[in-house]
Amino acid sequence: MLWPICVVALAFFLRVHRLPSVPFGWHPDEAVKGLLARDLLAGKCCPVFFSAFTGREALYVYLEAGAFALFGEGIFAGRLLSAFIGTLTVAFTYALGKTLFGRQVGLLTAALLAVSLWHLIASRNGYRAVIQPLVQLPALWLLFRGWRVAPDRGRWYFAVAGAFLGLTQYTYTAARAFPVFIAGVVLLALILSQSLFLRRWRSLALMALVAFLVFLPLGIHFYRNPIDFYGRAVQVSVFTPSWAGENPWGRLWQSIKETARMFTVWGDPNYRFNVAGRSVFGRVDGALFYIGLLLSLWLAVRETGLRRLAYVALFLWMGIMLLPMVLSAEGLPYYQRAIGTLPAVYVFPALVLSCGLRLALRIALSKAWLRY
Repeated sequence: MLWPICVVALAFFLRVHRLPSVPFGWHPDEAVKGLLARDLLAGKCCPVFFSAFTGREALYVYLEAGAFALFGEGIFAGRLLSAFIGTLTVAFTYALGKTLFGRQVGLLTAALLAVSLWHLIASRNGYRAVIQPLVQLPALWLLFRGWRVAPDRGRWYFAVAGAFLGLTQYTYTAARAFPVFIAGVVLLALILSQSLFLRRWRSLALMALVAFLVFLPLGIHFYRNPIDFYGRAVQVSVFTPSWAGENPWGRLWQSIKETARMFTVWGDPNYRFNVAGRSVFGRVDGALFYIGLLLSLWLAVRETGLRRLAYVALFLWMGIMLLPMVLSAEGLPYYQRAIGTLPAVYVFPALVLSCGLRLALRIALSKAWLRY
């Protein structure tokens, strides 16, 4: 248990060290949320969505109001909230990785996320997108935990997973793709292991019901104010004439290429989200990432049951949660819209590192045995 604690402690240190001064200044998006949080503290009653300033999901704003109440209004309180959220994301990454792929892969994935420049910058700014992975992770973790335990015990796992699934819709616009991903995982379970699905269909129905009930207040708001649901998406869509002109499919293909480049060629050019233009991975960890993709594909074919489902779900996770960026045309690659892929991005190099460590241990033990 010592190593996970060390990784989480490192993540926290990296996210709070010199936080009041780095990064410098407030971005307008951060300031907007601060104003909304002040409105809540001043007595504005309980909106489920903030329509002002092109629309803001509510969860981060409510938490920021709490941070203002505890630490005082200002940039430090807002960013300290992000730092705590980022640190908790690293902790839940370990929990999910351990459940899906074993303790070592979970630890390595959490360590890679802890030092990830992408996630580190997101955790030191006061943007609401940073909370999306934190709410996604318990939903997926509880879903797989529910599948692993006895049916009579697993029902509560599915119910709480449904609560987090519904809550994701209160985090960030790109999280609207997450229920599609979860539905895809359930469909994969039906395809890959019908017995697993049939033993849990009541629990899965309970998860869907709880998710619907949690989402319902926001759904009613969107029904009454449809522009809040699709307004921002239309502004940046690859199919919007102002971006696509007369060739929307050509613009979509360009977006796909720019998204693919972000991992090892060219990253987010916005200095607020990245060291402008730096790719997610360098040469060494980029090679590990691509080797991990191939390794995961091989393991998805070789494994059975829940392990196979976990490996196939990795590719589904990446594919679906990249869609908010692929379908947009503004400032690509745009890390905020792809943040739902975390921490799946770092599972792939972690799998390779884990295999390498196990191989090195076997070689060392065999040499020690020969000497003996």
